[in-house]
Amino acid sequence: MLRTSRCASGSRPGHATNGGRSEAASDLLRQDRTLEQVTAIAVKRVIALQIEHAMRSRSISRSEMAWRMGTSRSTVDRLLDPANPSVTLHTLERAARAVERRLGVRLEDDESER
Repeated sequence: MLRTSRCASGSRPGHATNGGRSEAASDLLRQDRTLEQVTAIAVKRVIALQIEHAMRSRSISRSEMAWRMGTSRSTVDRLLDPANPSVTLHTLERAARAVERRLGVRLEDDESER
């Protein structure tokens, strides 16, 4: 969860002030659904890095990872590509099992709606 503190002026860092009214960058991004895309890519990057780290710590190559997952090497390449957010939960679950991990997914309150 990302939290921002207030500056000496009372506004939060990263906020533009317009005539005493501030607009958060997330509000601007939300207008065209960019926030969801950025969030999906960020989450995917974290997961890809975690899987890669687990593979390295177990000396698992991409080819062996594909074999353990019962899939193709190109699927593993897409899985580990941090810029590609289009990976299914099923693929993530198989990847987690292949590196002796468990995938956890949770639903959280949307604090921006409050």
